[in-house]
Amino acid sequence: AQQPDLLAGIRRAVRARRDPVWAAALLERGWDATLVPALPREARERVALQRVDATTVRVHELGAVVGAVDPPWSPDFSVALLSRLRASKVGSAMVLATMPHLLAGLHPAALDPLERWVAEAGGDQTLTTNLRNLLQFHSVKRSITEAFR
Repeated sequence: AQQPDLLAGIRRAVRARRDPVWAAALLERGWDATLVPALPREARERVALQRVDATTVRVHELGAVVGAVDPPWSPDFSVALLSRLRASKVGSAMVLATMPHLLAGLHPAALDPLERWVAEAGGDQTLTTNLRNLLQFHSVKRSITEAFR
């Protein structure tokens, strides 16, 4: 019983101190979305993508995984995440689980791949609707941003 208590105490200390070395070491032992913010941005994006790759059945957890990366996201992370969602057999559920974070974080560099996915989405009406809504949101956001420059 002491080891879990000790580990929980170490995790609390790492979160409080935002220690990237300890956070990385603890994340190698097991996933904990609360440790991800202690990592530098590039490492945050890398561990989040690794976790997305490892997630096939507990899709509902992906919101916390993707949400561990603060918006705005880098172009590379945005495109890589979209690619992984598209390649997944449960892509529709993954998009639904991560939608709030896709709205907030997706970089404009991912809009072309998103448009291609919408065009090729096929028969999954829920997925197509969610992708179109995501694309429309980012198109409007881009137009508003450009209008105020």
